[in-house]
Amino acid sequence: MKTKDIFKCITIKLIIFLIFTFMFILFYWYTVSSFCAVYKNSQTTFILDWIFTSLFGFLIPFVIYLIPSGLRICALKKQKWKASLVIYKLSKIIPIF
Repeated sequence: MKTKDIFKCITIKLIIFLIFTFMFILFYWYTVSSFCAVYKNSQTTFILDWIFTSLFGFLIPFVIYLIPSGLRICALKKQKWKASLVIYKLSKIIPIF
């Protein structure tokens, strides 16, 4: 009984989230299309900036979490070292920043 209530609550929250997200995407699309319609000479610059921003937005989290993962793998492989405990604790602290 409680599982059904939790599932229903999560479903309602997800639907509300999707509706708001869709509304924001429509608003953003309208704003971008209006901007590009008014400033026709800046369309290519806008699109290139959007591509670079998207690429960096997707790549930076991978790089940020690749460093702690590498430190953890190094610490777990070299468990005989006394420094491995320090490396492991450091890998837990880095994602906080």
